[in-house]
Amino acid sequence: MKLEEHAKSLAKRAKSRVGDTVVAYEVMKWPEGRLQQFIEMGLLRPLSDADEIRCPGCTDSCLIVPIRTILPNGEPYSEHLCGKEGLIEIPDFLFKCWQIVIDKMIELGYYQGPGGGSKEQVWLDDTPEYIPNSEAIKLTDGKLLLPRLSKILKPDGPIRYMRRGHRCKVHIGDFRGHIKSLGGDMFSEEAFEKHFSQAEVIKEAIQQSGERKGR
Repeated sequence: MKLEEHAKSLAKRAKSRVGDTVVAYEVMKWPEGRLQQFIEMGLLRPLSDADEIRCPGCTDSCLIVPIRTILPNGEPYSEHLCGKEGLIEIPDFLFKCWQIVIDKMIELGYYQGPGGGSKEQVWLDDTPEYIPNSEAIKLTDGKLLLPRLSKILKPDGPIRYMRRGHRCKVHIGDFRGHIKSLGGDMFSEEAFEKHFSQAEVIKEAIQQSGERKGR
């Protein structure tokens, strides 16, 4: 697979339910040098070592949690008792994993989702204007179900959203406007006002906590 095609497939996979984590087990199947290329381009960044990996002992590829230790000479050592191959040593590389950097994918043109008029935005953790899907449907008193909301969240849809693996959150303003436009009894101004007032209380409490710690 050529580099450009490979990068695009990773970017697409990062925005799917598969998620944005790449593990050593799959990297071993890549063309030689490809991992280092992606790291140097900023498309992948190292994560903490995984605890659970695929067993390299046989073709079953079972998920295992090997015993890890440090030898007297300072070298890491791991082993696992494979049901078919017996006690095997686990190469330290197999614990390595990396995160797909979606904003860099976008910058280099490997992903055309977020931006360019798309409602799908790059995932950010600290986004008070976005709420989880599970919280959003509560604002409709359960009249809007998760499957229906999921169908609405499309790049050309009416609501801005962020997605990472199985996690998804929506822009509260866009969501409010869309629900209100549907009419009927799905929209409740009281429910949204209650949410915003609670959010302000939480925000104020966090700020006060930070101020106390700084004293």
